[in-house]
Amino acid sequence: MKRILVSLLAVSALVFCARAESLQDMLSIAQPGDVIPVPPGVYTGAVSITDGVMLISEKGAEETIIDAQGAPVAVAFGKESALVGFTVVGGQQALFNDGNFIGVFECIITNFSSTGILIEKGSAALMNNIISGGTNTTGINCTEANPYIGYNLIENNLVGFNVTRWLIPTLDHNIFRNNQIAISSPDGTDVVMNGNIFDGNGQNFSGVKPGTNDQYRAATADELALHRGIGADAYRALMKQVYQQSASTQPRIIYDLTDTPGKFNLIVTYPYATFSVSASARDTVIKTYDAYDRDTDAALNAQFCMAIGGYPTVAVINPQLTDKAFDRYVLEKTFEHPASYSFTPDGKRIFDRLTNVPRIEIMLPPGWMMEQANAGAVAEQRGNRQIVKLLSLGKTQLHLVLAPQAAVQTAAP
Repeated sequence: MKRILVSLLAVSALVFCARAESLQDMLSIAQPGDVIPVPPGVYTGAVSITDGVMLISEKGAEETIIDAQGAPVAVAFGKESALVGFTVVGGQQALFNDGNFIGVFECIITNFSSTGILIEKGSAALMNNIISGGTNTTGINCTEANPYIGYNLIENNLVGFNVTRWLIPTLDHNIFRNNQIAISSPDGTDVVMNGNIFDGNGQNFSGVKPGTNDQYRAATADELALHRGIGADAYRALMKQVYQQSASTQPRIIYDLTDTPGKFNLIVTYPYATFSVSASARDTVIKTYDAYDRDTDAALNAQFCMAIGGYPTVAVINPQLTDKAFDRYVLEKTFEHPASYSFTPDGKRIFDRLTNVPRIEIMLPPGWMMEQANAGAVAEQRGNRQIVKLLSLGKTQLHLVLAPQAAVQTAAP
């Protein structure tokens, strides 16, 4: 992705016109896919960006300001939402992403008391931003996520970029300047680094290996002048590219549907040996569970518990295992939940389930085929079973209608 900036500069944007009394008023009428232009001004209060919506300033960050006035979170993001060309001030956490995929471009993020951008699970495309903090702040805090972070200025923080929990983010041509620690990984999470500049930091790395072509020198005036005005279409294209790359290396969940109503098996694979998986409905019954290392067939320590809110959970806890590998560590469970998997009087079956694991596969029983599914889902035949696949970063309400294979084939034109 090192040449992504060059290709973006040639793409133009298309937006629609909207006016309302506040940013949140604009967002309340927006639909997924909308691009909302925002006139210059100071907008007070916290903002929550609707799923799939891009909020873009008309005149750029210097003239368009979100002042959260001390709110815990200044800007919260929905699935595949984006913020372009704003100054964000006054939040304890300026920008917060909880498990979704987001975009942040051409923003100035400053005067926050804790964290500039907090990414908990999910992923992000962060490009052409200034993230300027203070003595006790973290510029970007990344937990169990693998964002693309490119061409940003990250300066004046206690920690410029902090990463934990083993998915691998990318730092591409950023400038880390005057941070006490530029990049920190307390648990040794890997980071892909390419062409970053380290300028005047107290310490450049803690728990992270430097990139082979990173540079240690003062940034020039031209390098500090971040690119502006690239446009909504180009940033959407970048988000799509990063989405595919990041989702394809995230954890995977497999639902194995049975011929018994309400009963299905669940298989989750992670690249690391400590994780937890909660049921999405409190009345789910976990009948059995088993965790193991796929490479060695060794059993993993796993235990049943109740998560906050009363959700049945299995926690896989193996801190002594530090090796990481794609889909290596496996948790298998058997669920009973009648509302999630029901049989209809007209001979169809319906699977409804909420998940926040990005790589989703649903194994249909032999003799059954997908009749209806979430947008973007694709079906493939594997032996005598059809597999429905979907990539979806963030919380996803699955809705799948199954019909007997013969009926579906008969109905086809």
